Amino acid sequence: RRLSLHEGAVAPVPGVGSRAVDRNMGSGCSGTKKSCHDPAEAFLVKAASQPDNLTKGWAHSATELGAGKGCLIEKTEERGITLNQLGALVAFLHQHCVAEGWVSTNPSNPCALLPDKVNLYDGTHWVIKPATQARQTSYVELIADGKQPPAWFVSHFWGEAIAAFTKCLEQHAADRQLSRDSPYWVCAYANNQWKLGNEVGGKPCETSFFKAMGLAKGTVSVLDLQGWCYTRVWCVYEIWVSLHRSDASYLYDVYTLSDSGPVGITDGFALADMQREATFFNEDKTRRESKFPMSLIHGAMNIRLETSKASVEADRRQILNDISGSEDLFAEPPSQHEAYDALNGRLAGRFAAAGWRNAVDANEDMASFAQHLQASHLTSLSLCYDGCRDGGLCMDHLTKALPSETLEHLDLDFCQCKEISDESLAALSMSLPAGLKSLCLNINKWDPEGSDVSDTGLSVLAESLPLGLAKLTLYCSGCKLSDVACTSLASRIRNLKLGRLHLDVEDTKVTDKGVVALVEALPDSLNHLDLCLNKTGVSQQFVESLAARAGVMQSLECLEVEVIGTNISDGDNLKVLREGLQHCKEVSVLAGDDDSSDDS
Repeated sequence: RRLSLHEGAVAPVPGVGSRAVDRNMGSGCSGTKKSCHDPAEAFLVKAASQPDNLTKGWAHSATELGAGKGCLIEKTEERGITLNQLGALVAFLHQHCVAEGWVSTNPSNPCALLPDKVNLYDGTHWVIKPATQARQTSYVELIADGKQPPAWFVSHFWGEAIAAFTKCLEQHAADRQLSRDSPYWVCAYANNQWKLGNEVGGKPCETSFFKAMGLAKGTVSVLDLQGWCYTRVWCVYEIWVSLHRSDASYLYDVYTLSDSGPVGITDGFALADMQREATFFNEDKTRRESKFPMSLIHGAMNIRLETSKASVEADRRQILNDISGSEDLFAEPPSQHEAYDALNGRLAGRFAAAGWRNAVDANEDMASFAQHLQASHLTSLSLCYDGCRDGGLCMDHLTKALPSETLEHLDLDFCQCKEISDESLAALSMSLPAGLKSLCLNINKWDPEGSDVSDTGLSVLAESLPLGLAKLTLYCSGCKLSDVACTSLASRIRNLKLGRLHLDVEDTKVTDKGVVALVEALPDSLNHLDLCLNKTGVSQQFVESLAARAGVMQSLECLEVEVIGTNISDGDNLKVLREGLQHCKEVSVLAGDDDSSDDS
């Protein structure tokens, strides 16, 4: 197939049709009207006045690319590339780009290249194909010593600079705490550029892309600042596969290079968010993600993925028909479909959740965010309002936006928020999804003004806890609670099949009466119990009650208790507890006065 370019007709690379090129590149616009070009043209164009490395011959050794001994990897999906290997490529660009006078492959603007501006169109033209020409292999097979099955699949836009792309993956690896030898599957390096028809031919579900996602633990989308990734149909297909997998553990992260550096939105908590106590996980995730550009968030919330483009019309038809469930993949796809709406909702909802706190702080109209969140089909949601000026208003916005039909895990941090009251908890209680499996609520309040949450609010919340709840975490330090709140909670959890319970009522008026009632109501299904009763009125009666109940709970594996600043201040008081919990794998009890504690 021949392509008419601005300077005449140029034959494509042998064995490569424009369909294969578009699949391999996943995108087709470099971001501005001036430089917009078809990916096949960008890939195939050769400036007559600037001989490329193919015509000159590859004058470098593979060791300059940080290469190993090289190998053959039969399955394309097992050709991941590591950060060390990407770093070696970036170093090569810095060493040779300017020195050898590389020129952009963009036919609209064939200017001299700088190392940090070399994108994958350019990198394929100047490095990947020349380096692999002699062996006719993929780039990964040139530099690897053996199979490199991917830990993560990467969805991206070829117009993003290789250096910026690498920085995003380095930040992703740091946040997820992956080693630099953890492979990422990147199409340009995994696919054999000399035999693309073999790599990406056939139905979408038969491509190397789909097979690589089957090996990975998740997909990470690397976004350029214009968000062109979401306008290309092959990227849309990758997102659809990622968000509709039957494996609920499959993750979808999004990273970009902002003005302040690389930053990402992760699916759930990254290990980088979990370096402090659990009560800070939500706060640390929110702080990390707060630097994600709001312009990208607003743009992604309004994208209609069904309008995405492809260089080959047949590809667009197959993918949209596949998403909509049409039997004939080559027919004209429907212009509207509930499957499109669901995909748009899932993507927009993730961005709405990530940008929610920044939008609140900027006093934005939350109606659009609420609409997208409600239609998101999210199963897990974490939001942090720590220190917000008007927590009550925030709760009001949120309770109208929860995706109640699908939500299973809810983590809300209202620590130190003003205006959180009994009415706020009542509103939340009415909005809790029936299918909720885990709830974490932080309403800690330590400032001199005190908390507006009392027994009334917590009792209403307790009565509304869904019957299917398996994990409950309540941080209520400094709230105006007494034994009434504990007995209300006890009445409810007696009917739940909880596997984990964490209750923090530090610095409240709770005494033995309420806590003993709670202990006696603990379900036999419990395997992890964490009670923080610092600065409360508990005494030896509580210890004896806990020892008696926990001693017959054979499923209990972990017990953590804090009773600092109470009448339980020495090891003798805790002896009965230690003797009755021989079956527990882990027992931790912190006791003592306010200034020093004894870990027993």
